[in-house]
Amino acid sequence: MKSSIAASRYARALFELAQKRNSLAQTDHDLTALSEIYSSNPVIERLLFNSAISIQDKEAFLTRLVGAHLSPLVMSFLKVLLQKRRFRELLSVQAEFHRLMEKSQGIQEVTVLSAVPLNVPNRDSLGKMLEKKLKSKVRLVTKTEPSLLGGLIIRFDGLQINGSYRDRLRALKQNFLSC
Repeated sequence: MKSSIAASRYARALFELAQKRNSLAQTDHDLTALSEIYSSNPVIERLLFNSAISIQDKEAFLTRLVGAHLSPLVMSFLKVLLQKRRFRELLSVQAEFHRLMEKSQGIQEVTVLSAVPLNVPNRDSLGKMLEKKLKSKVRLVTKTEPSLLGGLIIRFDGLQINGSYRDRLRALKQNFLSC
């Protein structure tokens, strides 16, 4: 999920507050649980974006729905999102907050695209090699992309390493055409 500038700013602000209060893990857990509830219930979204319902009624609804299960920090944050009309950013804020938390723990997310699903030994081997090269813990996210034909594309920190057969064939074609 691509994060907007506003979502990144809200996530960073919440991250700093949670860090000061030593509640990063609890805040991440609360945001993840809330995001799952929110994304699996379209009725909640319709209610929260209904302009005929007042902000106070929406806050009361959220408090009744999840208030007993969330930390006061997260509840206050949700109210700010409602008041600033940024509740649509919740899923992006959650993803960005989680990324910031993992980064603070020295964990880096690496996305690996392959033509066929990676088997467990290859996945483990690739994970260990990437941890050694990147000098940090790695959380591998594997996706299949049959159009690659073979090979891998590795993405992390805005960088991409393209070792796919499709890319190599394209490069060969360009070489032949330029001769």
